[in-house]
Parts: sequence; structure tokens; C-alpha cells
Amino acid sequence: MAEAFKVRLWQHFYLSLIQARNKGSIPPDLHKALMNQVKQGLLRVMDVEVISAVRRDGQKSLQWGPGLYVTGALAELEMGPISRNISGARQAAERIVNSL
Repeated sequence: MAEAFKVRLWQHFYLSLIQARNKGSIPPDLHKALMNQVKQGLLRVMDVEVISAVRRDGQKSLQWGPGLYVTGALAELEMGPISRNISGARQAAERIVNSL
């Protein structure tokens, strides 16, 4: 029962964040550079849906898996709305470095 309440609370929080934000974008020069990395096989861009996640003892490292860390929108539920701006990127980097 308490777990279901937590899930509903997080869903409400997430929907509130989504409604308060506009869709983000990246500058054209950065997009071109990223797509060049993809074409060279140096970078893989994935647009997937997360089916499940496990929270381990209040882990604040932003780690989703071995060697996989998230920032920006993917870190929003952990960090809040700040995760999508420069200050949030800095805080996310600190968390990631501290967890290594």
C-alpha cells in the first residue's frame, strides 16, 4: 500500500514537472557534431522506454547500470527541475564523480 502511494506521488511529481517545461532542443552545430559521431560509429543514440528501475538504499549517484549514468531530463526525478539546466549539469557531474 505504501509503495503504491509512493509510485503515485512520483507520477504526480513527474507530470507536474512535464507540464511546467517546454520541449528542449540542442543548437544545430551540436546536433551536426553528434550525428557525425553516430555516422562514425563512435556514438549510439537510443530512444527507448525504461520498463523498470530499482532504487538501492537511497542511491544518489544517478547510476542506472554498470557504467551507465544519467543527467538532464533522465535525472529529473532524482534532482528535480534543476537537472535540465547548467547548474543541474554541474550538480549531476559532482554526483557521478563522487560515486566513481
